[in-house]
Amino acid sequence: AKVPSIDELDALALKYAGMTDYENSAYGLSKALVNAYTRALAAAHPRLTIVSVTPGFLATDLTKGMGATKPPSAGVPVVERALFDTDIVSGYFYGSDGLRSPIDRYRGPGTPEYVDED
Repeated sequence: AKVPSIDELDALALKYAGMTDYENSAYGLSKALVNAYTRALAAAHPRLTIVSVTPGFLATDLTKGMGATKPPSAGVPVVERALFDTDIVSGYFYGSDGLRSPIDRYRGPGTPEYVDED
């Protein structure tokens, strides 16, 4: 699949600037853009390792009252992997358990690592 350029992604993101509800899909749009930017940056800078990660649904000020129960320290493993593991693959998204995850659906911690044909 063709990786969009940073300019193409910027143009797409700017189409939604100033909107407040993003047609009821702000979270999904923001996640899709983060993953697309990750792929584009990795393609543009092949000598660097560029990944996106999620620390998981953690109990922070941002999630207060939303039911998150894991402490912020639970998000450390994926960040450590992104920073220090030499086998991490540039351009991919990694879940809170440090394993590769698909960009279009949820993969729960502890389930098998996502594998595709690319």
